[in-house]
Amino acid sequence: MKYLFIISILITLGINSQAQLGSLLKQASKATEEISNKSKKVAQATGISESSNLVIKDDEEKVREISDYLANNAKRNYDFKSADYSRASKNYYIVSYTESGIPEKELTDKEKINMQFHVYYEGENTALEVKGTPIFTFKHVKGRYLDIFPFWKKYIDPNADAETIATSRFKESKTKIIIDGYERTFVLKEIPNGELWEIKSY
Repeated sequence: MKYLFIISILITLGINSQAQLGSLLKQASKATEEISNKSKKVAQATGISESSNLVIKDDEEKVREISDYLANNAKRNYDFKSADYSRASKNYYIVSYTESGIPEKELTDKEKINMQFHVYYEGENTALEVKGTPIFTFKHVKGRYLDIFPFWKKYIDPNADAETIATSRFKESKTKIIIDGYERTFVLKEIPNGELWEIKSY
């Protein structure tokens, strides 16, 4: 039955010979290879691997892992505080850290790191009461330059040089990368007050 079904499909498509089938398979294989090579070239041109992990499907542990990389590789020591959806919107997920050894009442923005991820619910349908699968995409983080730069270099621009960016005229670095087939722009720049920097995507 299985083979009769396959044969009927091939006949419907007008593929009635082994030669035609072989030719079709070769064309499909070539097309797949070309797409793969194109993706690799784009990834190489942008300076980031195809598995950048900045888009995460239904895996809060992976979100925490990426966020922990920033906290664990910052110049200062940070303690994990919380990881949860924003109270204002279910479309944002925030992983928070505070600098070690500083009392809660004395904490300022300089001693806090909030990793922000945008959340899109794949397959969500409100009318049908289907929740959908959460897709987490890195969106924004701010902090002192030497605390957030390692994250920039690891996940966004492996060729980045800390001194070059920090001493540049506009104190900013911008790069476009391809993630899951979509072009995204990432920016690392100094916030006007001069004490903090931010990484954001759009």
